[in-house]
Amino acid sequence: MPSVGVAAALAQPTLDIALTTNDIAEGGQQEEAQDVPTAKGRENSKVPSASAATEPATEPATEPATSAGRGTKRGIKAAEAGANLGTSPQSVEAPLAKRRRTRNGAATVTAPSSTPSLAPSRTTSTPASLSSVESVQAKVALPPDAPKWFENALSMLQGKNWGAPWHALLQAWADFEVRHEFKEVSFLGAKNRPECIEEWMRRRRSATWRPPIKGVTAFESSFMSWWESLQPDWRLLEAGGIDFSAMEGNWDGLRRPGLRGLHNAVVGLFYWALEVENENKGHAQWLVAVNDCRVVCEHLSSAA
Repeated sequence: MPSVGVAAALAQPTLDIALTTNDIAEGGQQEEAQDVPTAKGRENSKVPSASAATEPATEPATEPATSAGRGTKRGIKAAEAGANLGTSPQSVEAPLAKRRRTRNGAATVTAPSSTPSLAPSRTTSTPASLSSVESVQAKVALPPDAPKWFENALSMLQGKNWGAPWHALLQAWADFEVRHEFKEVSFLGAKNRPECIEEWMRRRRSATWRPPIKGVTAFESSFMSWWESLQPDWRLLEAGGIDFSAMEGNWDGLRRPGLRGLHNAVVGLFYWALEVENENKGHAQWLVAVNDCRVVCEHLSSAA
């Protein structure tokens, strides 16, 4: 397994999220069965209620390229803007970090080496682990007319206290879905998708199922390889990896609202955090991915 390069801490605010463990049955949307085999690892799975529509848990393994051509690549700036504890979660800036490949081709994330605060009068450091994040009482409100699948997902995703960056991502994702009326336009790509996402789909996107713990380093590599495959060409570095500082371009290749869209990626980050929490390491790398996913949702909303 590749080692995770951890540079100095990230500056991030934090919020508490109350635990919700309600067993909510999946909403009624059909999925097309293509790339995920049927019954594997169904032991201890949650049986959905009779009212929930049957949902084959698959998406196409590939997505058509819709992004603009590769442009001039920007250098990575090793800095991330944080926020003080009095700042709203939506103001948390995305980290600018390097994503690199090891000799065996596995993907890793290197955290920024410096973290200037948005509030010069108060500087905070990135908590060493998810268990040490500070909190404020805030939740993303369930949007009016949200479909059942979104209600189920939001309940699960807000069931952990993972700080302000996590809350900010959930708010940005909710705003993105509301802006697009929760309507699915296409599938999110499945290339290099973590196996636990496929298993979750087989279980009709259960809000109570949790994947077996396999190691934070392996999950980081798997998720980041998937996330890289979803990026438009102009965000990809010629040497491999994502240019997290690249923001100006056509984002339509990631415009995937609905049940089988960016929802899958947010759940992937949720499962990654379970690994971080279990091993008490890899928090900085997880934050890089969380903030980049938030940036994507915000750009997609503003450009809609």
